[in-house]
Amino acid sequence: ALARHCAELYDFLKSANPKLAVGFNLKGIYGVNRIWRNAVYHPFFEGKIDFSPFDVGGMDARLDSRTGAMVSEIRSYKMARTLNFSYQEGGNALEFALCMAFNPQKYVPGYGYEGGPSGWGAARAFSPEAEFFREYNDRYYTETENVADVAVVRTWPSMAYSVAATLVPTILIEQVLIQHKVPFDILFDGQIDRIDRYRAVILPGQESLSQEWVDRLSAYVRGGGTLVFTGNTADFNERRERRAANPLLALMGAPARPAAITVKTVGQGKVVCIPEVGRQARGRATAAGDETEVEVATGGRADFPASQWLLPPNHEEIHHAIADNARGGLSIASAAPLNTVMELLNRKKSSETIVHFVNFEQGKRLDSFEVRLRKQFPGKVSSVKVFSPDSDEPISAQFKEEAGRVVFQVPSMGLYSMAVVSHQP
Repeated sequence: ALARHCAELYDFLKSANPKLAVGFNLKGIYGVNRIWRNAVYHPFFEGKIDFSPFDVGGMDARLDSRTGAMVSEIRSYKMARTLNFSYQEGGNALEFALCMAFNPQKYVPGYGYEGGPSGWGAARAFSPEAEFFREYNDRYYTETENVADVAVVRTWPSMAYSVAATLVPTILIEQVLIQHKVPFDILFDGQIDRIDRYRAVILPGQESLSQEWVDRLSAYVRGGGTLVFTGNTADFNERRERRAANPLLALMGAPARPAAITVKTVGQGKVVCIPEVGRQARGRATAAGDETEVEVATGGRADFPASQWLLPPNHEEIHHAIADNARGGLSIASAAPLNTVMELLNRKKSSETIVHFVNFEQGKRLDSFEVRLRKQFPGKVSSVKVFSPDSDEPISAQFKEEAGRVVFQVPSMGLYSMAVVSHQP
């Protein structure tokens, strides 16, 4: 009902003036069941929204001072790209940089682009990050398409009917992908026909899975794709009725859920079962030089606060299970630390690949690190340049091409760097 009402408003306003950019304060996706709590399911607004703000308490971008968890709106940005709308974000320097890296700018005919970062007050509007964005926006931040090797699927019955339980494995798997810098999209039921474009499709704890999804995923695997699922995925159908047997375990020929991460070849593809996405029982916090343990909730509540979005204890194993088995391997690998995030985009208009890096350890410079990028365009690479608000001019990086990849070094960086790989026309 909420979505239908907003759609009526959207259509009315567009009919009055098609040059308007129309937004609703839907906010993003968080550690609460927004379908159950707020009657908000973002895919219902696809095609009926141009932008939304965030303005949510507790979601300020940071490394949480109590638990060390990396908190961000990256999931919301990825959802917005899938559903073709943008977010409005300003905030501190870290949030500004994340918006530059991840927020998809939506072009509204007659209006222009919606979704660039904005400063809160003159102090932010004339910050180094804002000046940098204004200088390079038209050239590098518009008309881009993200490169995603992996899709994380959030199905309606799983996310809506479990109230809270499905949020935990979903958020933690996404956290592994974010901090290990695996390029990914977030998909919903309406994008079931898109899965063939991905090297791997992940269903994290999606317990209520329709037969349509089961059949589509089976065909995807037999055709050469990699399916990764965790925990009790597909134990129930779309009406949350328990199945007599799990169809994904049957697909991989397993009589029961394995005790350890298991990979099986099925047809031309692979099925990877991750039986458990472990949760950190405790976080660490340092105050006034004294390290203390901080208890982290372990379930039984309706919320999964962002301050608890810690990497699971088995995050390395999960990352390797995905990266090592994704069809053809991942498009990019870097030696950047876990507290750095990355977004990978192509700009076909100029035959350029753009890699954004954002450092969450504010005030700490990172040492130079290597990047190995699968070439995204034909022809030879003509240059690799690294741009940063720290420098007035881009730095030309040394690079080499080997086995279809471009290998280069990102120089020591502070908050944000953008590497642009150009190809000869």
